[in-house]
Amino acid sequence: GHKLDSSDVVWSLQNAVNNHYVGADQLGDLKEITNPNANTVVITLAKPNPRLLRALAGRAGIVYDAESKTNYAKSAVGSGPFTVSTADQSQIALQRNDSYWGKKAASSQVTLYYYANEESMADAMKAGKISMALPLSASTASELGKTNGITADSGISFDKVMLAFNNDNNSPFSDEQIRKMTRYAIDAKTIAKNAPDAYAPLGGPISPLEDGYEDLSGLYPYNLEQGQRMRTYFGVNYIAPIDILVPKEYESIGNDVKTAIENLNINTNLEVLDSAADVTERMNAGTYNIALTTMSDEGDASVFDNGQSVFHFENGDAQQAYANAMAATNDNDYQARMRDYARAVSENAASDWLYTRKNFLAVSDGLQGYPKNLTDRLLPLNRLTLH
Repeated sequence: GHKLDSSDVVWSLQNAVNNHYVGADQLGDLKEITNPNANTVVITLAKPNPRLLRALAGRAGIVYDAESKTNYAKSAVGSGPFTVSTADQSQIALQRNDSYWGKKAASSQVTLYYYANEESMADAMKAGKISMALPLSASTASELGKTNGITADSGISFDKVMLAFNNDNNSPFSDEQIRKMTRYAIDAKTIAKNAPDAYAPLGGPISPLEDGYEDLSGLYPYNLEQGQRMRTYFGVNYIAPIDILVPKEYESIGNDVKTAIENLNINTNLEVLDSAADVTERMNAGTYNIALTTMSDEGDASVFDNGQSVFHFENGDAQQAYANAMAATNDNDYQARMRDYARAVSENAASDWLYTRKNFLAVSDGLQGYPKNLTDRLLPLNRLTLH
């Protein structure tokens, strides 16, 4: 019932910064936030931040009700197409907000159920208890798609499945030539073609839905002969045995990578860990040469800007390209400069990016208006209808 105006926006942004809300660090170096009238907010920056509008479209830009004393841990206040009628740890019931300022939601009610595991969610889908199940693994989505009345579907995510190279001085991959010959020896396009969760080959640190994307999968096409020629620059025993870490779900890709590197006459050891979290733990500890991992955040290409990340990659050209991108004052320049940065990172073979990953879901026949892309982080339900 309270009117949303510019004072709510100013108050919300100030709270986001002062209380370090999620995403507040993406707002950049703020100088001043003012509202000259009820419909206008003016944000003044101390220096350019070409990602500001994107940050405001995310968590950092949530507008809270300055007049409300609501405990957000227990209830909700918003200005969207739905209101929250009931909520607990197992479900949230959304009711159409008939006073919504925009186009009204297509359905009068949408209920979200939360399941402890994928198996129980799939069982509920088969039993007709729910109309949509997500997120799903590729295998479970395929299995549900074989059930009468259910369709398996997919979209694209920010997820980048990659072979992370440890560029630290103690790793063989501190040598640029070793990184490059390894990329030539690995048939990334065939790996992407055979992976059930692959959307498309990648080749660089920026995925198709991110700013500055360019298809860089052709930079290091599979060329074992080229890799083997580069290998002859090094003595037989110059390169120490290489350890490859992979989570259990990607063991088959790990075996392909192991064989590829062994074709360069380099001894390798494949270590299969129980989960992706175990791989991440080892990467954080720095005890790896190559690790098959997934990067999942928009803008995470910035981790190759300096040597402080788990990749320990440092390159002057890449650092300058990133600084140029962050200094952009219009979107066209920002996009072009991010492409330059991504190309510099990939040309120097900071790692080997295999493919962009899909989101998988299953829907009941007759369900329309459901989202497909980025469903691991966004779930717009205002167009959802069941016929």
